[in-house]
Formats: sequence, C-alpha cells, structure tokens
Amino acid sequence: MEPLTVPSSIPTPIYKHLNSDEFEDVYEPAEDSFLLLDALESELQFLEKVQPSICVEIGPGSGIISAAIGSVFRSKTFVISCDINPQACICTSQTLVVNNCQYSNVIRSDLLSGLQQRAAGLVDLIVCNPPYVPTSNEEEGSSDIRASWAGGHQGLTLIQRLVELIPNLLSKSGVAYIVFEDQNKPHTFMEESSSKYGLKSEIVLKRKAGRELLYVLKFTKESHT
Repeated sequence: MEPLTVPSSIPTPIYKHLNSDEFEDVYEPAEDSFLLLDALESELQFLEKVQPSICVEIGPGSGIISAAIGSVFRSKTFVISCDINPQACICTSQTLVVNNCQYSNVIRSDLLSGLQQRAAGLVDLIVCNPPYVPTSNEEEGSSDIRASWAGGHQGLTLIQRLVELIPNLLSKSGVAYIVFEDQNKPHTFMEESSSKYGLKSEIVLKRKAGRELLYVLKFTKESHT
C-alpha cells in the first residue's frame, strides 16, 4: 500500500445542505468546531506520520469534522462517526455524502458502545468536540441536542469516560484530539491523564471565543514514538 500523503490545509466541508430546522435538533458548527478543524490542520504533518487507517469521531453533530477528515485522507482512512442523537446521525450521513466521503460509516451509539472490544488497539485517530459546559446531573443523559453541550460536573462527564477508553482503543502510534474549555481545568486533567492512564498530552491550539477560552488537547500513549 502506498504511504498516505496529505495536503497542507483542510478546506471547510460543505454543510449548507443543513438548515435552521436541522439545527433545532443538532449542534450547528460554531467556534469550537472550527477550532478543532484548525487544530487538525496544524497537525497534518504529524498525522501523515501516523498514517491513520481508522478514525473515530465521537459526537459528530453536523458531521463537518468527520467530513473534513474523510476529504483529506480519502480511501486511506475509514471514518467511523458515533453520536447518541439520531438526528445528528442523519445530518452527519448527509454531510459525508455531500462531501463525497464514501469510506465512512455513521453509528448511533453512546460513545463506542458495542465497538469497544472489536476496536481495541485498532484506532489510529480519535476526535471529539464534547459537551463541555458544566451542568447539573439532571441535564445529562439526553439523546437530543442537549447531549451536545450538557457536560455534567465541571463539564467533564463524557470527556472522562472517553479518556478512560483511549489507552485501550488507540493503536501504538494512535492519537486523540479533544476540545476543552477553561472551566474543565485542562491543565489539571492533563496531569491526571498521565498518572491514571499513561497518556502523554499537550495543548495543540488555544483560542478565546466570546466568554469561552477553548483548547484542543492532543493525547498519545506514553509509549508513542
């Protein structure tokens, strides 16, 4: 198989097929979405070395991140998009089709339920723009648009669950990119992810967006070379 080569930039995927009706039920691309796109673009040379064959996006919403990855890597990378919101799954499927990302699949699931064992050690790239807004426990567990923002205690409920899975899911050279907000205490989380899960982490990109201070953190296994 020929080695994967990637372009130097990531064009913004097409999502004008989605309208205000869809965005009543699905998270509309916003500053955090484009921050993650910019972070991935800044990491293209690194990802070329990783040579990802399997990518998983958790919570794709409109599908623009999955479509961006599929557009850049094409048939070299199989993109699996998992969302608990059935309307988000529909929108993501449409966005992948519009952007001609055929080497992909959309699954309705809570994180990777049903795939965790089969995907163990096989995932080369994980991306997630999670629900990071601190909320009460009563607002958690929804499968509608609230699932895109209700993050529970310190906004870390889904993030914590995902990071616990990363060491088992990632391939030896795999990498995960996750969006954090300042209220999630990302620096403290980076220290804990090292001591608890053996993950190396670094801040790839940081940006002020209105009242939010957003980060994209990169996680790899300590054994990553």
